[in-house]
Amino acid sequence: MKSRILSIILALGLVIAVVSAGAWAYFDDVETSTDNTFTSGSFDMILHGGTQDGDSVIGTWVSPSNWSPGETLYAELNFTNNGSIDAMHIYFQFTDFTCDDKGDGSNFADVIIVKTLKERFNGVETGNLAGYIDSQVGNNDGVLTLQEFAGWAVNWYGYYTFDDVSGDGILLAAGNHWDYQLILEFEFDPNAGNEYQGDTCQFTLVARATQNSPTDGMIPLHPSA
Repeated sequence: MKSRILSIILALGLVIAVVSAGAWAYFDDVETSTDNTFTSGSFDMILHGGTQDGDSVIGTWVSPSNWSPGETLYAELNFTNNGSIDAMHIYFQFTDFTCDDKGDGSNFADVIIVKTLKERFNGVETGNLAGYIDSQVGNNDGVLTLQEFAGWAVNWYGYYTFDDVSGDGILLAAGNHWDYQLILEFEFDPNAGNEYQGDTCQFTLVARATQNSPTDGMIPLHPSA
C-alpha cells in the first residue's frame, strides 16, 4: 500500500512559516506528493488549517503585518480520519527549523513564546500544556519558547499524542469528523529588544498518524491521565 503526504502551509508573515504534513504509518511507507494530497486505500487522514477541508488543503496562519512585541497569533490544526482503520497515535517532528538574525547573533526563536498549547479530543479539551512541555524540553521556568519547543525535536519524531482524555482510547476513529485538534498560540515576547527587528524564523511541523506504533523515547504532548 502507498501513502502520500498532505501539507498545510502556516505562514506567520515575516515571523514564522509553519508547514504541517500528515501521513499514515503502519506499513511505514511514505512518499512526498507535490499536489498536497494523500490517500492510502483504507486509511485516509485529513487535515484542516482554517480555510477549507478535504484531501487537498492549504490553510494559512498569518501574523499581523509588522508583528511587534506583545502581539499574539492563534493557530489551530484539525485532524480527521476518513478511512476505515482507527489511528491510535500521531507523531510530531520539526524540520527546516531556521532563523535569520540579520547578522547580529540574535535568535528570534528565543523571544517567540508558545503561550498556549492545548489538545482537543472528540470535543474534550485539555488545559494549557505549555508549562508541562517546558518542564520536559525547556529550562522549566514556566515559559516555553519556540527554540525549546521546536529545537528539541528537529528532524526526528520527538513528540506524540494519544487519546486518554475523551475516554474511548482511539485518537482518530475511522470515519469521524475533526476528532483531534492541536491548538497553539504564539506571543512575541513583550520584553524583546531592538535586535530582533526584521528577524525571521521558520519551521516545518510534520504530523504522522499511526495505526499502532511504538512511542519509546518520545515525549507525549499531554501527561498521562
